[in-house]
Amino acid sequence: MGTQWTDGYSAEVELFLVVDGERLPLSHVRDKDITLRNGRNIPSNTAAQLVIIVDGRADVHEVVLPTGATESQDTLSYL
Repeated sequence: MGTQWTDGYSAEVELFLVVDGERLPLSHVRDKDITLRNGRNIPSNTAAQLVIIVDGRADVHEVVLPTGATESQDTLSYL
């Protein structure tokens, strides 16, 4: 569970992408793009699962990575 502070609340958040059974940590998720913590080669049109866990509650979204990713590209789009 998150941490209760006198001036608010801080949730525990975990973000990752599952590609071919491998769990890739994310640093950001926005409307239609994500940022990988570490560069990775991912072919275009790869199916994946975007997993967002907030305070132990997981939301899993089936996504497609239309442009894929390269080792030097950490931000990629998803559909």
